[in-house]
Amino acid sequence: MSQIDFFPKCPFHSLTSLHCPGCGSQRAIHDYLNGNVVNGLKHNLLIPVVAFVLLYHLYVSLFKLINKKAPQRNLLDHPKFSLIILIIVLSFWVFRNIPVAPFHYLAP
Repeated sequence: MSQIDFFPKCPFHSLTSLHCPGCGSQRAIHDYLNGNVVNGLKHNLLIPVVAFVLLYHLYVSLFKLINKKAPQRNLLDHPKFSLIILIIVLSFWVFRNIPVAPFHYLAP
């Protein structure tokens, strides 16, 4: 089977040989869309977190659109939420580049 390089390579990985938080996300999304959840998790474990945040944002936006008199409470607007997401992404970035078990399982 031949491999087609249609998508561009990660510039960070090309320059440093390290994995950024997004490395493997195209393969992970492809696997999720084809029903291969386990393989998707192997490529990028951060994608389910991103999907959860996006689905929650969609839910809150639709709820605001439908029910305009409801209280406008959104956890994404809390200042600590951004800090938590930043800590998760930076930790994932560091941990997936440690070449010993169990951290090497985070690399795509």
